[in-house]
Amino acid sequence: MILGGTHFDHLGEYDDVVAEDCKICRKQNKPIYLVEQGYFKLFGMALFPLSKKYFKTCSSCKVKLKVRTTDSNFRSVKAATPGGFKLKYVWGWIILIPIVIGVAIFLQSIKP
Repeated sequence: MILGGTHFDHLGEYDDVVAEDCKICRKQNKPIYLVEQGYFKLFGMALFPLSKKYFKTCSSCKVKLKVRTTDSNFRSVKAATPGGFKLKYVWGWIILIPIVIGVAIFLQSIKP
């Protein structure tokens, strides 16, 4: 049985943005932008990045909304978000590759 799924890491919070109107309370304020990175997870080990999710939280009504690419501050937050591969997930590959090779050799040895 293979256990897989997704795992999200918090990449950062950004509040140094231009003020905008909240879609819920209609007040002009500076929202707090949150960025999360999604990873494919196999047997509890996050292996490779899948997607990034951007959220904004209104500073007056505290509602968390998903950011659209048409939002005014999206490009500046996306540019400020760190990219690249996190080193801690390389350990998942180091552990998983010998297991996969061992299973492949085992399956090949039991074939007639």
